[in-house]
Amino acid sequence: MDSRVEHTQDGTVLTLYGDVTIENAVELRKVLAGELAAAAGLTVNLAYVTRCDLSLFQLLCAAHRTSAAVRLSEVSPAVGEVVASSGFIRGSGCTGGPCLWQRTEGVAP
Repeated sequence: MDSRVEHTQDGTVLTLYGDVTIENAVELRKVLAGELAAAAGLTVNLAYVTRCDLSLFQLLCAAHRTSAAVRLSEVSPAVGEVVASSGFIRGSGCTGGPCLWQRTEGVAP
């Protein structure tokens, strides 16, 4: 996994590249925690993820529970397939508000 952080006027954009799996979950957790502590808003771009597993979704959900200002901007076909087959797509929010995987709120397929 590679990542790039971009600070903009609207907040921080974290773009992930390559395989985002359990093998690099500790690294992703550190990146997410650091950016959440430093940013008012965090957008995670998953457009360039080539392979992922449920650890990606678990970390993103944990980040979203920490800060509702976490958003997704784009999803690669690989991520979309795992989201669809994992049961993460929701019809309603999971924390009393919008959910990253809610069809009407996020970028879930």
